Amino acid sequence: MKILHCSDLHLGRRPAGSPDSLYSKERYKDFFKAFEYVISEAIEKGVDIFIVSGDFFDKKDISPKNLEDAQSLIKKLIDRKIKVLLIEGNHDRTFFQEKSWVSFFDSFENVFFIDSVKRTGNSYEFIPFHIEGIDFYGINYFGSNTDEILALLAENLKGNKNFIVTHTCIGNGEDFFPGLVKSETLDLFKDRVIYIAGGHIHSKKIYPSDSPFFFVPGSLEYWDIAESGEKGFFILDTSSKKVEYFSVLERIRKKIRMDYTVNEKFSGEFEGKLFAEIDKKEIPNGCLFVLNILTDSYDFSVDVKKIENYLMEKGVLKAFVSVKRKTENFEFKDYSKLSEEEVIGEIIKNSSEWVKYREKSKETLRALKMMKNYQQRNDEESFIEEIDSLFERILGDEKNDNR
Repeated sequence: MKILHCSDLHLGRRPAGSPDSLYSKERYKDFFKAFEYVISEAIEKGVDIFIVSGDFFDKKDISPKNLEDAQSLIKKLIDRKIKVLLIEGNHDRTFFQEKSWVSFFDSFENVFFIDSVKRTGNSYEFIPFHIEGIDFYGINYFGSNTDEILALLAENLKGNKNFIVTHTCIGNGEDFFPGLVKSETLDLFKDRVIYIAGGHIHSKKIYPSDSPFFFVPGSLEYWDIAESGEKGFFILDTSSKKVEYFSVLERIRKKIRMDYTVNEKFSGEFEGKLFAEIDKKEIPNGCLFVLNILTDSYDFSVDVKKIENYLMEKGVLKAFVSVKRKTENFEFKDYSKLSEEEVIGEIIKNSSEWVKYREKSKETLRALKMMKNYQQRNDEESFIEEIDSLFERILGDEKNDNR
């Protein structure tokens, strides 16, 4: 059999701002075009099974158009008798409803929502989904409980013809990013699985580097324009056990990044020189353009709207212009006498990286303390809510989910 594995489609994703803007409409289409492209590749390459390892949709509550557009693409796989296996990611998961829109597709012919984890008293039972001698296990997003669930699954596996589909990536606790799995947990599956299909992180990852069995393909589109790394999909041939990766970066909407350091004293001089540098660049029509203006001064005048309009006149779909202050070094005269809170407070008040938070340093410090507490308690939902609340209070209308 040939099995295609992709993840993090985020269908229905719209950037912050007006849903009627050209940028919003085109970016909405981009995610569906990416999915359609991979479907066409699956058909051309004679795939038997098509797997999406979570975050099929961008939100748990979707519009009728979102559902209609997704159904029309799923139907292309159904018409070719290709089996589709789906699980829920953190963006799909519903907390207070029995069904998600991803599980809704289970009612379609040849589409299977695989939820293998069943709670039995104080423990769990794992029920596989059988296809041609292979046991498929669907492990939906479990957040901070991911390691526990996967470790229990490893203990309960029988034989070595097992295929795991799960919405997680390797993390080892290096960063606070909910729902990641430790390498020690993944090691429990060595020689017990054919393949583990992961997701959640939006760039390609494999583990271990030598003879890998855990694969994360990356998202098919930029969920956030700041994303980097390789994106694409894997195809496993179960006969030869060969795994091949196919990158989709060539068809993703082009993104140009430009850093411009200001040396001029007057904004009039600055704009002329900046526009001259922009004119030297080859700018594909419909691309995204990220421009970072670096300056020493906090008083330097930059007409961001004028620069964005100039870029859009050159065919850019959306320009993101930001002004960043060059890093300033500062020292505490005697930090040994300061408490942890006082040290963090001084950083907020003096560091250029926290310039927008200076006027509300006390409020920012309180929010950071709360987030630290939530992290220690593994309270993912409260942590994320605190971040959103902080951005709303500090940045107000400047808050942009894509920046």
